[in-house]
Amino acid sequence: MKRIFYQSCLYAHSAVAYALSILVFLPAAASAQLGPLASHTPGHFNGGTPDQLDSGGSHATIYNHPADDFSGEGRPTNRRSGGLRSGTADEDPCLHQVIALVPGLGDVNDLAENCTVPPTESEAFLARTAVDSPRLWFYVASATPPELMAELVLLDDENQFVTMQQVPLSSTPGVISVQLDYNLEPNRPYRWIFSVQTHEQATRNSEVEGWVRWVSPEAGSELSRQLAAAPPQARAAIYAAEGYWHDALTALAERRQREPDTPSINADWSSLLNQVGLGAIAPIPLVDCCQAGEIAPD
Repeated sequence: MKRIFYQSCLYAHSAVAYALSILVFLPAAASAQLGPLASHTPGHFNGGTPDQLDSGGSHATIYNHPADDFSGEGRPTNRRSGGLRSGTADEDPCLHQVIALVPGLGDVNDLAENCTVPPTESEAFLARTAVDSPRLWFYVASATPPELMAELVLLDDENQFVTMQQVPLSSTPGVISVQLDYNLEPNRPYRWIFSVQTHEQATRNSEVEGWVRWVSPEAGSELSRQLAAAPPQARAAIYAAEGYWHDALTALAERRQREPDTPSINADWSSLLNQVGLGAIAPIPLVDCCQAGEIAPD
């Protein structure tokens, strides 16, 4: 009888231990499995709030990609252009190397400086903006001759033409911005295509594409109150925490343009780009360039 009693106790103890091990193991296993996916799935970039401080005492800029991502239809948009293209032998082989500074899939961890190997494609995700005519940011790899132009085409969510802007390029290589000259409709996704042109023709290798949606903060909302009360150095962190990519990036870029040698600003800029796989672009200088003008379609 004692043997049966001890065996019963042993079996019960083993069952309890096994159940406890499952409870401990499952969250860890789930976290381990979701970890790599979380960094590249819409709605699951790094989590955080603007109340967090970095080691320098400033507000940490942590981007939370919004869960209402819109992937569109047709072929995926690509935030990185190709490096190879047709042209004359004396032209710069990096001429059409363009990268859009938007969230996307995968890491852009090299800039293919010699442009002799086609770079890995990197799918772009939709990015929110809090204003109806945001600034879009791009990295242009090559020094540009005076005649080099770019075009920014805007399409609606039904793939219908909306507007086209001609962008004269100068002072590159570097990171440039283009102010959208069209007022977006609220909560509607738009597709943009940015392409570098030479000889009055754009090549497919020069194109980068993405999606933008204007989601205006509601009057009286917590976000509106935070933005109204925040000092300029905290606005980027607030925008990033609420998933407003374009506004967070522009706020940091404007601070970096005003104070290019401030370590905390450069650290925030580098951190934000690293969070979406664009860390290789962080050291690239911002250049004053590109007053776009609207042009009529043919």
